[in-house]
Amino acid sequence: MTTIVLGGVVLPPFPEAREGGPWFNELVGWYDLSEDKVSVDERPQGHGSFPVSASWRSSLAVSFHVAVAYESERDMLVQLERLASIGVDGPVPMVVSDAVRSTQRLVTVRATPVKDHHGHLVGEMDFDCLARDPRRYSVNDQWVSGSPLKPSGGLVWPVVWPAVWAGEQGSDGRITLTNEGTKLSSPRYRVYGGYDGFTLTNVGTQQRVGFHWTVPSGSFVELDFATRTATLDGQADVTRYLTNREWWDVSPGRSVTAQLEVDGAYLDPWFAGMVRSAW
Repeated sequence: MTTIVLGGVVLPPFPEAREGGPWFNELVGWYDLSEDKVSVDERPQGHGSFPVSASWRSSLAVSFHVAVAYESERDMLVQLERLASIGVDGPVPMVVSDAVRSTQRLVTVRATPVKDHHGHLVGEMDFDCLARDPRRYSVNDQWVSGSPLKPSGGLVWPVVWPAVWAGEQGSDGRITLTNEGTKLSSPRYRVYGGYDGFTLTNVGTQQRVGFHWTVPSGSFVELDFATRTATLDGQADVTRYLTNREWWDVSPGRSVTAQLEVDGAYLDPWFAGMVRSAW
């Protein structure tokens, strides 16, 4: 059974046994691949067109039909009014749960045309939505945290025999993120603790993203690889302090390991990462 949750409102499929409704049917576009928006440049003196190195997708239209049925016309109209207010102030999350998994998009409700009920106790309307990002993402993703970055203990002098060579175990400051979907997805990282700057390195490709500005203890810098921005404590924009800016994505069905290096650390800094699997 497929269920839609739009802006927090649960919409089971028609004719799910539920008094009053709402119910939905005719879900269109949710599983589609949107159009390639890269222009086609035809060869003026040759067959076909010039090749491209990447395919960029346009936004995706999603629509579905909703019906409600009540014993009084008043109750039916009140429900239609409530539904027609979803997304009036901005984008809302849309989650579709099917027999395989639950996936979500952030959508803008472009229009909700309500049909004339002709005095009957059944109301019907259509939801026309637009996803600026055409990819579907996993739901309830968790941040992956690494241990604080610190060296190992080693041997302490003066030595007391018999000597114990294994000191306190260190941490390499690495975390691994996995994209279990079928499309590219951009990660996010948060670096906590007191430091004068840091560098994140993609261990596999050696791409680097640096940040050089003093961050006090109790605060964190979040790097959003999708928007290519940095924020302090999720509020202040500190993108201007970024260096290197060799951003990376996580390929479908693959993992990426990132390593943290810090400058002038006066605490045990640590970082966390998150990537949403994308379809």
